[in-house]
Amino acid sequence: MPDPILVAVSHADHDAALTGFAARLAAALDKELLLLHVVEVPEPVSYSEGTTSAVDARRQLEQTARNASEGGVRARFMVRVARDVPDEIRRVAHEERAHLVLCGWGVSADAATGEFGPVAEALLDNPPADLAIVHPPPGTLRRVLVAVRGGPYAALAADLGSRLAAAGEAEMNVLHIYHPEGIEESLIPEARQHDLLILGAHGPAEAAPARLNFTHVRDRTGRGVMVVRTRRPLSPWIVERRAWTPAQVDKWFAENTFDAREFADLARLVEIKRSLGITISLGLPALNEAETIGPIIRVMRDALQDAVPLLDEIVVIDSRSEDGTPDVARSLGVPVHTHQDILPAYGAYRGKGEALWKSLHVLRGDLVVWLDTDIKNPEPHMVYGLIGPLLRHPQVKYVKGYYSRPVRVGDRLYESGGGRVTELAARPLLNLFFPELSGFIQPLAGQYAGWRHALEKVPFFTGYGVETGLLIDLFAEHGLEGMGQVNLGRLVHRNAPLAHLSTMSFAILHVIVSRLESWGRLQPVEAMNKAIKLIRWEEGHLSLDVRVIDEAERPPMVTIPEHGAGRPGAADREGKAGSPQRGAPPGPRGDDR
Repeated sequence: MPDPILVAVSHADHDAALTGFAARLAAALDKELLLLHVVEVPEPVSYSEGTTSAVDARRQLEQTARNASEGGVRARFMVRVARDVPDEIRRVAHEERAHLVLCGWGVSADAATGEFGPVAEALLDNPPADLAIVHPPPGTLRRVLVAVRGGPYAALAADLGSRLAAAGEAEMNVLHIYHPEGIEESLIPEARQHDLLILGAHGPAEAAPARLNFTHVRDRTGRGVMVVRTRRPLSPWIVERRAWTPAQVDKWFAENTFDAREFADLARLVEIKRSLGITISLGLPALNEAETIGPIIRVMRDALQDAVPLLDEIVVIDSRSEDGTPDVARSLGVPVHTHQDILPAYGAYRGKGEALWKSLHVLRGDLVVWLDTDIKNPEPHMVYGLIGPLLRHPQVKYVKGYYSRPVRVGDRLYESGGGRVTELAARPLLNLFFPELSGFIQPLAGQYAGWRHALEKVPFFTGYGVETGLLIDLFAEHGLEGMGQVNLGRLVHRNAPLAHLSTMSFAILHVIVSRLESWGRLQPVEAMNKAIKLIRWEEGHLSLDVRVIDEAERPPMVTIPEHGAGRPGAADREGKAGSPQRGAPPGPRGDDR
């Protein structure tokens, strides 16, 4: 039976507290319990030397599994003999498609074994599934504290905490920690009043001030502490990536490549929208686009709000423009939000990805469309062409635009060319490392749309890597059939100088390496370089221009406590947009993408 809670039992006759807690967790999640013990047999000893230990372990685990089953939890056990314990746990988790891996936490740690002990540390570096490390497993559970810092694992911590509390009729409290300084002093008094503290592990590149000493917290509280980390993305699309053959990518290309003209019947789109009971938002991220923002707003408002009620709102997300962009938008009756002022408790980064992430907090629509604001020839189909596949095809969650990109050289506009970063960096890298996505014509296009419930559950890179990150992460969540692309015709953009394109390519490469590591397709790079050295040619002088490209990664918006608070109807929107019966699924830049 797939999808179990896999418990890595290190000592079959000594882990009664861990297995008891695991049974409670399995009951809370309504999952089967799989008790796994790995007998380690090092090289060059024969595997047969582990026979006696395996027999003993099976005997112990059989009784433990029987006790759990008598308590109402579906339980089974497994004993493996292997050279490397963490690798064997990963192998079993993969074979069984484990929902969660639970393991114990060493009582003491040293430099050789790491904070959590050698097995837990190895699993933490490359989790085979969602991972929870607990010590000591609490015997009683009356109060649960979930401490969140807005990191990528907050959603998992909150989910496990709420399910454990609900199953045991216990009280759950959430403590949101923002300031990293003095974090232990804020956390420990609260944790002492609870039976179990749940919190996310450190992010891969978390700054030193924000890093907790988990052992210190555990020892000072004297309470159970559970540290969690998601194995993201882990989904059938990733586990079975062998299924995405070139022929199947070709099939997807034929089935999920649309043309905006297919959706020119706007009355039909409005009819579908009304039947679903949803709203649609157009977000316009802008930085110094006073010349083009007005025509874009007028074209989309006149055709898609005034003529037909397809769009419910048009909102500009400005990044502190200095050319009067916000004034132009406000003069046309369009609300403007400055991205640096949205969710101020989380600070602000530069970049279009940051503006998009923050825009999810202020846009109201169940379906969100984003459009670059440097487009010089705006047409309504550039928006309704992105909306159409989402309304007409229930399996599609996310749509990318593609289009011809004329290039201006001096005073002349050339119809061929353009998309240099796409063709020389993004598409070759995707073909090489993520061939499942090789069918996307313009993976870096800035025109795209998606269902809110899908967009809120993935992280956003804050800069040039945002499009690449969204493409990979949404594929991980929904597979190719959950994605589409649509021909938007001919778009005239502002073109960027070559040095700008070099920094863009560098950022995209960082995103791809980051995802390769998290997917287990590349061994982790210990300290990936974040500085690019550009060659500067000046008359009589040659030098290096060093620029740091340090893309932050914002967590899924759904993990931000403030995002859910006070948002009317937030709990209903996913149900509305996710009902199969109703036909829907459960800072701009001048560039040359």
